Amino acid sequence: MHNLDIRPSIPEEELKKIEATVRARSLEINELSQEIIPLTEKISRFVFWGVLDAKPELAKAYIENGYDPSKLSPEAQAEFNQIQQTTNIRTVEIVCEILQSDLGPEELERKIYDHVFWSILDNHQQVAKKFIEKWDTSTMADKEKDQFANIQRIVDIKREEITPLAQNVGDVKHQIYQQIFWGMLDHREALARKYMEHWDPQKLSPEEQKELAAIAESAKHTVAEILGLLVAEQGSVKKVQLLLLQSILIAREDTKVLENLMQGDKGDEVRKLQKILVDVGYLHTQFDKETSEGLANLQKDLGINLNPNFLGRLGPKTRAALNRLVREKTKIGKVDGSKLSSEYLIFPKNLLEGDIGPEVIKVQKLLIELGYLHDGFDNPTMQAVSQLQLDLDLDVAPKNRGKLGPKTRTELNATIIDTEKTKKLHHRQRLRRERRHVDHYLKYRMALPHVVKHMPDYVEQVKADSNRLPEMHEKCRVSVCVPAHLEEKNIEKLLNGYLDQRNEDGTPLDPDTFEINIIVNRQVGIAPDRTVQVIEAFQRKHPNMHINIVDKVFPKTNPEDLKRGIRVASVGTARKYIGDVTLLRSRKTDRKVPLYILTEDADEEFIGPYNISKAITKLDKEPYLDALRGVIDMPAESYMQNDFLLFARRLQDFIEISARNSKYNAPWTWQGIRTGGQDTVFTAEAYSLAGGTPFGSTQGEDLAVGNMIRNKRNTLGTIASVNNLTVSDPRRMLFNIMERGTITTAYGGGKSEGGNFVSDDVRSFDWQKIIDQVPGKKLTEANKVLFEKEAGRFAHLALSIFIWNAFNSQPSTSEVNEAINKGIALFERAMFFMGFKKDDYNLNYSWHMSEYGWPQLNPCTVKFNKIDNIQAALNSYPERYKKRLENDKKKYEEKLKRPKDE
Repeated sequence: MHNLDIRPSIPEEELKKIEATVRARSLEINELSQEIIPLTEKISRFVFWGVLDAKPELAKAYIENGYDPSKLSPEAQAEFNQIQQTTNIRTVEIVCEILQSDLGPEELERKIYDHVFWSILDNHQQVAKKFIEKWDTSTMADKEKDQFANIQRIVDIKREEITPLAQNVGDVKHQIYQQIFWGMLDHREALARKYMEHWDPQKLSPEEQKELAAIAESAKHTVAEILGLLVAEQGSVKKVQLLLLQSILIAREDTKVLENLMQGDKGDEVRKLQKILVDVGYLHTQFDKETSEGLANLQKDLGINLNPNFLGRLGPKTRAALNRLVREKTKIGKVDGSKLSSEYLIFPKNLLEGDIGPEVIKVQKLLIELGYLHDGFDNPTMQAVSQLQLDLDLDVAPKNRGKLGPKTRTELNATIIDTEKTKKLHHRQRLRRERRHVDHYLKYRMALPHVVKHMPDYVEQVKADSNRLPEMHEKCRVSVCVPAHLEEKNIEKLLNGYLDQRNEDGTPLDPDTFEINIIVNRQVGIAPDRTVQVIEAFQRKHPNMHINIVDKVFPKTNPEDLKRGIRVASVGTARKYIGDVTLLRSRKTDRKVPLYILTEDADEEFIGPYNISKAITKLDKEPYLDALRGVIDMPAESYMQNDFLLFARRLQDFIEISARNSKYNAPWTWQGIRTGGQDTVFTAEAYSLAGGTPFGSTQGEDLAVGNMIRNKRNTLGTIASVNNLTVSDPRRMLFNIMERGTITTAYGGGKSEGGNFVSDDVRSFDWQKIIDQVPGKKLTEANKVLFEKEAGRFAHLALSIFIWNAFNSQPSTSEVNEAINKGIALFERAMFFMGFKKDDYNLNYSWHMSEYGWPQLNPCTVKFNKIDNIQAALNSYPERYKKRLENDKKKYEEKLKRPKDE
């Protein structure tokens, strides 16, 4: 919901009626807030006393002076105030995050624990620094160890007091939503009456359904604002009433927003328009140079003492000052925050030029509000309005293009309170970009010289296959693209995963929403299997599903190209080919919605029932995103039966996750969310911009597309994660354990001709039949060498991350050692997450300078001193998995039972 000035012309009698409703409902909401405010206060008190408990002299002085900080010495007062300010800011941040998320009990408990632990530790810099250096307490002095143990003890004792309060938040949010929704509907009597006749939106006319949906969406936005208000300002009745009044008035048909505006105008109305244009994506798309300059001027006026190199970036000092400005409605330096809305409260992330996302939008709107971005109805604003008019299909005379007149105002006012209309605007923006980038790719980049060299008629083949397939449905949102090489035993499991796709409310997903495009491929000379026949049989059973088959035989590759790692008949070529067929088909239909491309493997064991709908929802809601990566896992049954599999796979995950941490400053390709070949969704726009999947690549093709997107966008922020789940067949992993005793080489060459990326031996490997034969069933002293060797390989990976691509010129010894120390810290963090403490193992490494003057890392070795901690962590997995399954099942059943009008 937008914080707009609303000046409706309403009869006084009706206005009094609305105000009476507002007063009654706001009192009920403030009663409900008693469930939320104690959560904030308790966490705040908890963190505050946790910090103070570890500062005995200050705590003693504070208590002895009757809990009156004004009686402390000036130095103690300054320290006390700093603790209090830090506590308040961090507490509001974490509680707002909790209120805006749907965390399960275990995740919620962990998040609160982590927040409180780090909040306290941040105030003990020496102890924190020692801990972060090695991620254990071995280098601390005895006094520091005691201090660290005391912090952990404080957090462990108090955690249980906070968690139950946080778990009630969901119910409170729903009750507040009901108050607002009915407050808005009470003043649309005809609609309310019709709705209450059947309690089923489907019984309303299409126009009435849209009206009801717009009210519901507006109510959701108001809930978020009120929750932020309750947390930040302890439930101001008057401000809750203003938000309720605004939410009811904005749902009325006779609401009038904005004046007529044209180039050269200035004032509040222009700023209001600019904020709306930012919100709907027409005025800015990222943290650009103009935004950076505006922020730099604001920082100067706030009086923030910054290194010149950090001007124009949003860092901790600036975030703290802005949060204080908004929260306290105060004046800092030359900046007056007395009229700022709580909409601008909390900036949880550091930001700099190139970043994209909702926090950037919030910064830009705040800069406009304060007058640091734009000064009046300028040329960019006029161009934004002009494009908006085109996308709204407004019949505006050429001389009035870019001006805000009655037609544009009326349509804009209707759009900003209607989620569906806003979504259509986002779709038009993305479609415009999509068509431009797809057309450029198909014309100039689909068949680059090295593609034509190996397949001279590549374009003609792609076009022929595209023409042979049915037209893409106009409602299609997601094209699932699957390479399948001799997959007759597995392909039906994948297809069954897409048979029961659901909307997020649990109802069946419209099968026209997505299609599955499978390229059944092999090399010349390799006999086909029955993959095509299996797919066709599935199609006959389920004619409503859109399944397209491309049966492709790729040519052999000459030996010289094989040496360079290029193979025509490869997973990279197959992904590129089916992607190109999909893009061509997408341009043949007059689709009104953007297309998303979901890459998948043919041997999946399980596809989450909400994978399609969640991806569509997130990409539609956040139109700045280019790609999403879901959760890729292997069957938990395999983990529960084999410690080595669990140890190695989780260690791999933790290294990848830890490498994203900005403090390590890992090379570009390791930062942020990495794309994959499974459960990764690209927008067709971004996939084309990246140049598609690399032709001829035998491995790493899935990562390459994401890296190209990052390079084109010059930011990590457009690739995000989504809470989807795909469970992969573990055959490659288990095959490598059986054959080589390692998981780290699972994606290496196989035994087929030319080093085929996946060996034919793997395809006949039934993991469920041989799982008991796989080494490493239980970690013991006798078999720990298997685990040690794999840990050594992952240590080598962690250290190599910082050596690869780390230097622009021949490095010095000190530079290499610095890079290696980062890798050691990264590996130790991953081992810490696995359950190892530092004295549980020893890591040994060495390196030498190659003949070319580049550092070469020798194989790393890891020796376990004791295995008790990791045994305990591995043994606890089956119970944790069982609980997770129960929670997931419960959530799924609740979604299926949910009434349609919720």
